[in-house]
Amino acid sequence: MNKALFDFLLPIIFIFHNYEELKGFGQFKEVYSKFAAGQLKDREAFKYAIIILSALVAVIFVANYFIANDFLEMACVVIILSVVINAIQHVGLSIFYRKMLPGVYTSLFLILPYFILLILMSPIVQILLRQHFLILLMLALITLAVSVHVSLLLGRIFKLFLQILLEWQ
Repeated sequence: MNKALFDFLLPIIFIFHNYEELKGFGQFKEVYSKFAAGQLKDREAFKYAIIILSALVAVIFVANYFIANDFLEMACVVIILSVVINAIQHVGLSIFYRKMLPGVYTSLFLILPYFILLILMSPIVQILLRQHFLILLMLALITLAVSVHVSLLLGRIFKLFLQILLEWQ
């Protein structure tokens, strides 16, 4: 397995997935605002939120490539599981609502195949999932919930900050 391929591919896939969600923001907002406690009000704040989250994921995966250690490896596995849970959520909600929701194409054609290949080709991931699956799953669920809410909050704060900066000019 080429570690660089997997370390650099997920952040790229994640950016495409987030772009798909942003592109279909109206429909995304309609369905997912029920799960995001009303935080999905503004497309621009959502854009900043996904930029922040995508950048954080990229930094963690690049750091894992250059500074490989157990903590970063585990963090990457938790992030991957969070992204996979999110992908399954997109597919499940698309089936439930009987329409293709934003995020489902990248979930089906990029995220889930990436995860399957990773499991098949990475002995480290196989061992981690086999030995610590429930712990990793719990951490992934918590990471998904916290990262969504915190990134949406940071997106709103960043938008407000930019508005203040523009008013001062």
